[in-house]
Amino acid sequence: ASQALELVAQTPDADTRALAYRMLGETLWAMGDFTQARHYLQRAIDLCDDSPAIPSHLRFGMDNRVALFFLAWSLAILGYPLQAREMAERLLAHAIRGGHSLTVAWAQIGSMVLAEWRRELGALDEDADRLVAHCAEHRIGLFSEYGRIGQGLAQCWRGNPASAIDALRTALIELEVGHVLF
Repeated sequence: ASQALELVAQTPDADTRALAYRMLGETLWAMGDFTQARHYLQRAIDLCDDSPAIPSHLRFGMDNRVALFFLAWSLAILGYPLQAREMAERLLAHAIRGGHSLTVAWAQIGSMVLAEWRRELGALDEDADRLVAHCAEHRIGLFSEYGRIGQGLAQCWRGNPASAIDALRTALIELEVGHVLF
C-alpha cells in the first residue's frame, strides 16, 4: 500500500489519483477499517471536486465520485448518520446530473442501504422502487435484483412475510444463477 501511495503522489492526473484513493478506500472499507477508509475516500472526493463535473472518461464503468457511496457507509458505521445521508444525497444528485446509468444505480443502492440501516420504510420503498425502475430502463440486471431485495425487506417490515420471502427468494435465485445482465 505504501508503494502505491508513493506512485499516486507522483501522478499529475487528478482522475488517476482519485481512482487510486478510491480503490484504497474501498479496500480498507471491505477490510473493516472504516476510519482509514473514510480518510482515503475523502481524498478521492476532494480530487473529484477539483475536476470537471463529468469526467471525460469513466474508469471501471463509473464515476470516481462513487467514493461517496463507501464514504456514506463508512460514516454511518462510524456513527455519523446525518453526514452519511448527506454524502448519499450528494452522490445521487451528481449521478443524476451526469446521466451515467451505472453511477446512478450505485448511488441508488447506497441510498437504499442507508434507508435499510435507518429502518426508514418510506425511504426504503422509494429507493428500492427507483432502483428497480432505473435498472429496468437501462438493462442493469444485477443491480435490479438488489432493488428487489430492498422491496422484499420492505414487505417484511410491513408484516407481509409471504410476499417478502417470495421477493427475496426470486431476487437471490436470479443473482445466483446469473440470469442478469451486467
